Amino acid sequence: MKIIFMLTIIYAIAIANTYAEIRTFVREYTYRASEADSKLSCRTIALEQVKRLLLEELGTYLESQTEGKNFQLTKDQITTLTAGIVRTEIVEEKWTGEIFWIKAKIAADPDTVIKSIEDLRSDRQKAKELEKSRRMAAEYLQEVERLKGKLSSVKADIGKKEEYNEVIKKLSATDWFEKGISLSDEPSSALDAFNKTIELNPKMVEAYFSRGLIYVYQNKFYEALDDCKKAIELTPDVERFPIYAIRSFAHAGLGNYTQALSDSEKAIKLCPYSQSVLLAFSYLSRGYAHGMSNNFYQAISDFNKALEVSPKFPVPYAYLGHIYFRLGNHKEAVKSYNAYIDSIPMKNPEIYHNLGRSYYFLGNYELAIMNFKIAARLGHSEAQIYLRSEGIKW
Repeated sequence: MKIIFMLTIIYAIAIANTYAEIRTFVREYTYRASEADSKLSCRTIALEQVKRLLLEELGTYLESQTEGKNFQLTKDQITTLTAGIVRTEIVEEKWTGEIFWIKAKIAADPDTVIKSIEDLRSDRQKAKELEKSRRMAAEYLQEVERLKGKLSSVKADIGKKEEYNEVIKKLSATDWFEKGISLSDEPSSALDAFNKTIELNPKMVEAYFSRGLIYVYQNKFYEALDDCKKAIELTPDVERFPIYAIRSFAHAGLGNYTQALSDSEKAIKLCPYSQSVLLAFSYLSRGYAHGMSNNFYQAISDFNKALEVSPKFPVPYAYLGHIYFRLGNHKEAVKSYNAYIDSIPMKNPEIYHNLGRSYYFLGNYELAIMNFKIAARLGHSEAQIYLRSEGIKW
C-alpha cells in the first residue's frame, strides 16, 4: 500500500473551473515616503494597501452575489478567506524617490471563488491561519505608522530604524504566506512562497507547517520533520494539532509507523474542530500506519472516520480499496476505487491497475481489461506487461 495521498490532498484544497466567467477588479494606491522609508518599504506598504482595497472590493461584490443564498458570511469574513484563494497581480508600479504608485488587479470567477470559500470554511484550521495573517497585516500597518511617528521625532535612533525595517519584513511575510496558500494547486510555487515567508519572518509558525505539508507531497520527509520540529519550538502544546497531523504523515512516509500512530493520535486528541481537512489527514495517517502494520480493520475504521469528518476528501477511498483488496473483498475494493475515481479527475495508474485486478477476481474480464488499458496508457508497467502477454493493444 504505497503513499499516494499528497497529490490528491493538494487537489482537495485547490478548486478549478474550466468554464469560468472571469471578472477583473483593478485598484491603484499612492504612498508618500517618510524619512524612515526606503523604496522597498514603500513598495511593501503600497502593495498591502492596494491588496486590501482589492479584497474589500471583491468581498463587497461577492456579498452582493450571495444575498438570499444563506451564505452566512459577513463581508469581512469573505474578504479574509479570499486572501487565500485569489492572487493579486501587479499591473504597473512607479517610484519617484518620494512617491510609490502601484496599480494591481484581481481576476477571478465569482462562482468559483464562492465555491472555494465554501470549501475553505470546512477547513477550519486553514481559515484560522488566514484570519491570523490578515489580523497580523493590519497590526503591522498600525505599527508602521507608530514607528514613523517615533522616527520623525528621534531621527538618529538607529534601534527604532531597525525595528521599523523588521516590521516591514513581517508585513511582507504575511503577503507571501497568503500567496502560498492561494498557490495550493502549484506545490513548487507554494513552496517558494513559504520559503520567502520564513526568510522574512522566521517566527511565523504557520509557514513552517504549511511548508512541511508541501515537503511531504514532494516525499522530502526529513525536511518535513525539520519544519515540524521548528514549528513545535514556536507553538504552545495545546496549539500543536496541525503540526502533529503533518508530522504523522512524514513518519508514515519514512516507515516509522509507531511514531506516525503516536502523532496522529495526538493530532486527533488536540483537534478543536469536528470537521477539518487536517483532522481527516490525521485519521488517514493513523489508518495508513495501521494498514502497514497489518491491523486492517482498525485501518478501515480510520479511513471511514476520515471520510466522515471531511466528506469531500477523496484519498481515504483509495486506501480503503487497497485494504479491501488485500483482504480479498473485491466487491468493496471495486466500490472504494470507483468512489475515488469519481471524486477526483487526476488519474492514478495504480488505482486503475488495482481496480482492474479486482474486476478480474470477480470474473468481470471486460471491465478488468478496460481498467488495465487505462493503467497501461498512464504508464503502469505491470498492466503493460500483462496486456502484451495477452496480445491486447492499449
